[in-house]
Amino acid sequence: VLNDELYNEKLVTLKDIEEALRIEAARVTEKERIAEEERIEEERIAEEERVEVERMAEEARVEANRIAENTRIQELTINAMPLATVLAVYPEKARFRGIKGNVDLIFTITETGNVEEIRILNGYCRSSNGIARACSLFNDAAKDAAGSLRFSPIIDKGVAIRSPNKKWTFFFNP
Repeated sequence: VLNDELYNEKLVTLKDIEEALRIEAARVTEKERIAEEERIEEERIAEEERVEVERMAEEARVEANRIAENTRIQELTINAMPLATVLAVYPEKARFRGIKGNVDLIFTITETGNVEEIRILNGYCRSSNGIARACSLFNDAAKDAAGSLRFSPIIDKGVAIRSPNKKWTFFFNP
């Protein structure tokens, strides 16, 4: 049988077919492995995207709650009025020149009703002809007067709170 040429050709052909089947099986296995890796990667990416969407939604919810809370507190602050009228000291330099003016400030009302963190927003001077221009002539007097303001504590849900961003304007007329 070993010398049978036809038999040897068939044996070689069979070995070639077996080798081709083994190679094809390996190729199919590799293709399946790659497909599985791709599926796993797609699932990983989808999970990362889902987690990111949930994170962004949570951030948006927290931000919306923060804005709503700040708006609610700001509404309490807007209506706050001082316990007594405080007049700013009119600067002599402005009185001598007949200059009128106003200063817009912003500050925080503390839990006890005191004023802190006073900042000047705008200062304006008006000459006798009524034309307004930005100036700082009244800023110090307005800031000093703002420091003397006292408010009833702002109560939120039964608790006195710090209330930032209270706007106030002092007017100066000779």
